[in-house]
Amino acid sequence: MFTRSWFYALLVAQLTIGANASFFDSVPSPEQAHQDLDKLKVIIYETGPYSTSLQTFMDVADKYGLEAIVVGQGSTFSGFGSKYGQLKDSLHEMSHDPKALVAVIDGRDVLLNVNRDVERSAFEDRIDNFVENFKELVLGKPEAVLMSAEQQCCVAALCHADSPAYYFDPVTKKRANRACPSGEEGCGWVDNDNVAFWQSLMVAEAYQHTGSHETSPFLNAGLMAGTAKNLIELIDRMDLGEEEDDQAVLSAMYLQFPELIVLDYEQQLLGNNAWPKGLEEGCIYDFDPNMDEELFLTNTQTGTSPLILHTPGKFYDCLDTLIDRLGGVSDMRYLPANISNDRRLNYDNYGNYGNYANYGNYVAANYGANYGSNYRGSNYGGSNYGTNYGTITEPTETPDMDDADDADLEDLTRVFEEGEEDDSDGSNVLTWGLSCAAAGVLIAGLATRRRRTVTQDQHDNIQRALNDSDEAFALEDPKLLDDCVSVISSAVDEAADPDSLDLAEMSHQPLGTVDEHNAMFDVPVDTDGGAGQLKSVLSIGNCDEVCGGRTQSTEDLRRNRTVHW
Repeated sequence: MFTRSWFYALLVAQLTIGANASFFDSVPSPEQAHQDLDKLKVIIYETGPYSTSLQTFMDVADKYGLEAIVVGQGSTFSGFGSKYGQLKDSLHEMSHDPKALVAVIDGRDVLLNVNRDVERSAFEDRIDNFVENFKELVLGKPEAVLMSAEQQCCVAALCHADSPAYYFDPVTKKRANRACPSGEEGCGWVDNDNVAFWQSLMVAEAYQHTGSHETSPFLNAGLMAGTAKNLIELIDRMDLGEEEDDQAVLSAMYLQFPELIVLDYEQQLLGNNAWPKGLEEGCIYDFDPNMDEELFLTNTQTGTSPLILHTPGKFYDCLDTLIDRLGGVSDMRYLPANISNDRRLNYDNYGNYGNYANYGNYVAANYGANYGSNYRGSNYGGSNYGTNYGTITEPTETPDMDDADDADLEDLTRVFEEGEEDDSDGSNVLTWGLSCAAAGVLIAGLATRRRRTVTQDQHDNIQRALNDSDEAFALEDPKLLDDCVSVISSAVDEAADPDSLDLAEMSHQPLGTVDEHNAMFDVPVDTDGGAGQLKSVLSIGNCDEVCGGRTQSTEDLRRNRTVHW
């Protein structure tokens, strides 16, 4: 029989248990949510081999004891959404450490912003500052992930979505429509009202948070940081398909769910360079001249010094500039603003002015009439290149060209002329990429033999064109190939004129003799111009042998290339 005293005792017991449970299971206030964080871990996504920048990042991390892991190695990249499934396993493992802040970054174009020679204590201070500043930026938002911000907008997918509600239902908060894959067929850039709307929303949001129009208002998905738990929940909430554009979806999430994403508008922790502005104005990180020591790079616009730097948009000339500034050894891709590449600028990739093994098997049929008469004539005259390719000076002497020079230039000219005439049917001719590479090799050999010297500009411009032609064919990128052939076509005209030494008379002084060239570039110069090695390659009749037939697929091309995907 239950008595009243028993009932009171039971009630007190339940209240006591409830109070204790509340004590142990209490949820921290929004202001306390991230206060226990005291360390940084990094997850890097990369499907291909280590690039120079990734190796540089890992070397610095190893040197100073920063925990960094690479995920995605050997996996297939199907689109921007591919990385998130790869990330979740590692995030689940890191979620067991409640004191860890996790940075998730891309692997191909990101750096740690610390001089490689700093003392360990200075590096540790940088990490501590990163964690503490993160707490301040997400204060009051316990579920938030911090994302990087950039100056440029927008990914092409946003041209095809009229508002954030296109991706997420404003009532159910669930996905409504899928983002198209930016840059693919049907998802190209369109300068329309959608773009203007997204831009106005994000600029207004940035001004509301900062009170300034001088910030970086647009989300960039290449850098983010948060607790492992919050990152997992964000990925689940994204519900991203592999081929979707993640940056489009995350931009919509930021505007619709501000409790989930905070943008680093002033680039305090996560820094993005401004690739559309080119190397001179868009590579915005340098040492502060007012500081006694060169420990880290500072944003020349905001004065901030983020720990992690990103060069989006294949801004590789900026990336390599930053690697060098921080004491690393880069690929030296210091390119004109209108040309980009993804290849190491090193003669080892191209042999002794005549080894074509790295160019793989090209198939003319894959490119057809797209590369017809546009690659000849006045479109590619010397006047179109201006100061990007050095200041032309008047020649002081005119060495005679020997018979071998004439023969080489005849071969070279024939390749371009017959290619122009015959590429409409896409058969029995060398592809433009190989022609371009052959031209560069011949020109390098000819200029070296004629002058017994080679200029820095000559070396750089030809090497860039070789690299660009290589990547252009792997990517089937008409614009990139157009830029490449422009450089070579102009150089062909100069080298073919016995009265012109423009190619060898660019703004830099000659580096010296062939022996001095060898010492500088650590590679022998083929003083025969590589003609003998190139004769079979330049023979139109050998296209099937050189190109490997017309049946090779783009996928085969990619597997045979050194371009990273």
